[in-house]
Amino acid sequence: MEKHTAYCVSLGPGDPGLLTLKALSVLKSSDRVFCPGTSGGSRAGDLLLVHGIPEERLTLFAVPMKADRSEATRVYLQVAEEIEELAKRGQKVSFVAEGDGGFYSSQHYIADFLQDKGEVNVSFVPGVPAFIAAGARAGLHVAKGDEGLLVLPLVQSPDEIEEALSQRRTVVLMKPSRSEGAIKEVLRKGEIREVHYLENVGVAGREFLSDDLPTILSRPFPYFSILILK
Repeated sequence: MEKHTAYCVSLGPGDPGLLTLKALSVLKSSDRVFCPGTSGGSRAGDLLLVHGIPEERLTLFAVPMKADRSEATRVYLQVAEEIEELAKRGQKVSFVAEGDGGFYSSQHYIADFLQDKGEVNVSFVPGVPAFIAAGARAGLHVAKGDEGLLVLPLVQSPDEIEEALSQRRTVVLMKPSRSEGAIKEVLRKGEIREVHYLENVGVAGREFLSDDLPTILSRPFPYFSILILK
């Protein structure tokens, strides 16, 4: 008997215009779409509503934003079990997250659970990674010529950044709220040639970008922020 398929759909960085045509086609034909959220709402869900995905097809699930990921893992497992059950009943089910599902995304927890169980297939629909959208918004060549590129979701010490820059690498710092102290320690030295800071890339009314060092140092880094250093 042929297995049913669940769809891991990437939404891009938050700009509705950067959702791919393939992603939109899959979402519009889905019977159910699972979206992550918090007590403050769901950015992913809001993006889908902009594209006319009926609200009654959306199932929001709250992911605890804590350093201890055990509770979040339980949520992902529960969502995976619901997706599996619906898919086995013949429904077309998608689960979404912003950015790209294969690049530092919480989607992979759900996909891993489904793939490990093996009851349904998982089809991945890629999206525009947030740091690519950030580079475009800032008017940058994120990497050019023979420059290397290093993407860090967590910085343990300022030395990691300084070493990478000394090797002619562009450094992209994802989720900098987790490493704010170490990052700002490097920035305060004033030795980095270019610093580009962005928040909520592509989200109307919430986007912020700056390459002014004092301004960047004065701001707390929220979860949806990125730094590009050269």
